[in-house]
Amino acid sequence: QWYSFDTGIITADGTKLEIGSHGGTITNFYLDDVYVWKLEEEDRSVNNTGLEVHGTVTKSAVATGADLVAYSGFSASNHLRQPPNSDMNIGTGDAYEMIWFKTIVTSGTMMMISYEGGAIGTTDYGKPFNIRYENGSVRGWASHNGFTTFDDVNHGVSTADGAWHCAAWVKKGQVFKLYIDGEFIGSDTGSVGSNALSDANSELVIGGRKRGLAPGTSEEPWNGSLALARIGKSAPSAEQIKKMYEDEKVLFQENATCTLYG
Repeated sequence: QWYSFDTGIITADGTKLEIGSHGGTITNFYLDDVYVWKLEEEDRSVNNTGLEVHGTVTKSAVATGADLVAYSGFSASNHLRQPPNSDMNIGTGDAYEMIWFKTIVTSGTMMMISYEGGAIGTTDYGKPFNIRYENGSVRGWASHNGFTTFDDVNHGVSTADGAWHCAAWVKKGQVFKLYIDGEFIGSDTGSVGSNALSDANSELVIGGRKRGLAPGTSEEPWNGSLALARIGKSAPSAEQIKKMYEDEKVLFQENATCTLYG
């Protein structure tokens, strides 16, 4: 017996597909106009291009009673990732990344936010523009040739204290600048020069890095929490970075509200 339904959402369990009816289980059926959705985190900018959720990424309030949510539980298979998107390509223009982070890990390397390429199945870094954590200290990286040469700035001070901090990595022309908690740390120039950052393989990964790996796998997973990640093709000034930090830090307090309801 055949049945006709209008619209429904079916969640696959990885084994077999059955549709239940009042009389039991229907085993003979056909599907028309099938649409497949992948779980993703929304892009809050006007571009509306979300991040795919790979594995299981935990979402929890940044503080007791706070509205703002942080992400944690990152691993080689748990991360947020956006496939290649030509609108995001940095090229030779200005760019910045900014992210809030919290950890108590003082050793090893961990990636907060990574924009880099490398064709799938290779170990190529592509043209990275990253904020990385190295032995408890933030470091900004940029390279147009897979780290043969590079520009970088190291904070050199441990922020692995279990408190929330903010890192910003800015490309202004041929100069790269690192800011921590709204304060200018240092700059570097000369290696990337006028060469383009990003290519057709470049992907954004939160909580890990791509380096030629297929979706669902990443390197250098972040051990801690991350929030308010963003990337853009502009170069905020020192004053703008400071203002963003001062405006946003209150969101990490207990019972802080940041959502309009109704």
